[in-house]
Amino acid sequence: MTAMDDVEKRKLDLELKRKKLEQLRRAREERRAQQERAREAQSATDERVGRDRRSVTSMVSVDALVQDILQRPGSALSTHSDHEHGRSTPVPQQVSRSSTPPNGMPPAGTSAAASTASLPVRPPLELKVSEVMVVDLPPVERVFYTKEIQTDTPPQSPTHTSTPELPHAALPAPEPAPEHAPADESDLDAAEAELLKDLTDEEKKMIMSSSPFRDFVDHSSRLLEKAINISQQFDFMRDYTIDTNMIDDDQDQSPVKLMSDFFCEQYTRGRTVTSMSWNPRFPELFVASYNKSSLPTTEPDGMVLVWNVMMPGRPEFVFTCQSEVLTCRFSDFHPHLIIGGTYSGQIVQWDTRAKTTSPVLKTPLSAAGHTHPVTASALVGSEHAHQLVTSSNDGLVCTWQLDMLAQPQEALELTAPATLPGAGSVAVSSAVPTATLPPSKPTEVGVTCFAFPANETSAFWVGTEEGNVYHVTRYDRAGAKAGVHEAYVGHAGPITGITFHPLRGPMDFSDLFMTSSVDWTVKLWRTKKVSAAAAAAAAAAAGGAGTATPPSVVVPVYSFDEASDYVFDAAWSPVHPAVFASVDGTGNLDLWNLNTDTEVYVCRTKVSQRALNKVAFDADGKRIVVGAADGHVYLYDLAENFLPRDDDWPKFQKTLASLESMESERRMMLLSSPF
Repeated sequence: MTAMDDVEKRKLDLELKRKKLEQLRRAREERRAQQERAREAQSATDERVGRDRRSVTSMVSVDALVQDILQRPGSALSTHSDHEHGRSTPVPQQVSRSSTPPNGMPPAGTSAAASTASLPVRPPLELKVSEVMVVDLPPVERVFYTKEIQTDTPPQSPTHTSTPELPHAALPAPEPAPEHAPADESDLDAAEAELLKDLTDEEKKMIMSSSPFRDFVDHSSRLLEKAINISQQFDFMRDYTIDTNMIDDDQDQSPVKLMSDFFCEQYTRGRTVTSMSWNPRFPELFVASYNKSSLPTTEPDGMVLVWNVMMPGRPEFVFTCQSEVLTCRFSDFHPHLIIGGTYSGQIVQWDTRAKTTSPVLKTPLSAAGHTHPVTASALVGSEHAHQLVTSSNDGLVCTWQLDMLAQPQEALELTAPATLPGAGSVAVSSAVPTATLPPSKPTEVGVTCFAFPANETSAFWVGTEEGNVYHVTRYDRAGAKAGVHEAYVGHAGPITGITFHPLRGPMDFSDLFMTSSVDWTVKLWRTKKVSAAAAAAAAAAAGGAGTATPPSVVVPVYSFDEASDYVFDAAWSPVHPAVFASVDGTGNLDLWNLNTDTEVYVCRTKVSQRALNKVAFDADGKRIVVGAADGHVYLYDLAENFLPRDDDWPKFQKTLASLESMESERRMMLLSSPF
């Protein structure tokens, strides 16, 4: 703003102030005139009241004179009145008011008194002095002000600088800027230099150690790291005008492609991945739990990290626990909640919205819940009515409400016969693939894992340390008690993982499940369908409804024996009916497609030199994460041949029929063999 503009602005301000003073002066004169008028009215009222008082006083004196005349002893009027009435007349005062002549002289003789008595009587006037309250209300003051805003003057094109149609609307030419800056600018530069002084080391440390500064740096660096990783996933230099047949296709022919390696030296060094789970609402997030570190560290024993696929260098959230976390999962109905089971038997719950790394809820260390390590957990039910089911390796299965972990809602202790025959020694035929075991002394079931079929809340299947899979029901039904009902015998070692076929697609294969074991095999099973009549008959044969039915034995549909070490986990693809993955102790990731081959995997990838513990597909089936024993988590992108086509479901149905026929023939050969 130039000096001329300042002068004009000052003139305008002075003019506005003069107008305001003139208005105030005019209002003051009006109030003064109103006060003068009020005083004049008050003085007129006082004068009128004085005249009335003087007239009343003169009338009173005339009445007194008449009364004196009437009461004289020699008066003829007084003597005449005394003879007529026998008493003195009491009304001369009333008559005297009317008999007073205009000149104020008293009447003479009896004729004056007679004329006075004939006049009408007028009542006296009652006059009072009143006080008038004068209220002076000042006029409403109108406030005037100006409002300004600073804007940049846009450059005008030559077509808008001249307006020949409206010569009076032409804008004045802008004044040239002064050649020399005023003295105020030099003062401003000096003030800015004072503000931009260098900070001392102590001041820098104080600022860097403050909580707002750390939060700002952490949030900003996360955003930058995500943006950099996203840009690396796309080739912005690709030329789309080149024929795709001329491009070398070797780089795109691999069935799996390593995308990221999730590892943080501070949190995961010396730890082993124990479980993994994808977030149901945010597809870029997954959670991994870790056991106690084998190296000296100040961190707690239990560690749970939430990773973002766009930020593999450090976790999105860090949660801790005083005990080792053996299993963790995102809640299927609350994507901000993480549920974990610990080595001490506690069930803990974290919330990503909380500002703490410790659990927001946890079960007490008491005999009411688990007292042994929690090995598996699952959420069953719907969005508005769901429960958490957990198991420990002592055979105890508990049911919890997520909002109240003080004590379990239900508790079921699993028991099974002490000895069960192996799959090869079960006397079965091709028509009846199961056999009934004689009752034996019950023992505890060491649960290592369990799984629920799709849309099932009461029945589930558990894998045990002795290598058997048991069908368990949570409630009494159809004449059978809650507990173990069927035994699935086939593994020769502890079972490390169990997974049911997802209920997705035009055909239902949810009765299929798969188990992995330390016997170097992965086995495919089909659940046994038991009707209510058959269950009641079995209960009656066992001695009535009050006696637990002895478990029957079910053999596997097929066994995959291509692993060369312990198989620690297996998982079905959530979209393809015939694709599953398995990981073993040699660090290999095997991908199977049963529609292509049932004997050999279609892809084997050497992921790590250490053992692989866990594997999990994302919801789209396009990515897979693998957890290793050295704390690394690897993310792989799958090729398109692992995505489903319309004819994959009928093909898989034929494949299952073929596998069942082959297994039946193999069992018949074993039974018919003399050895």
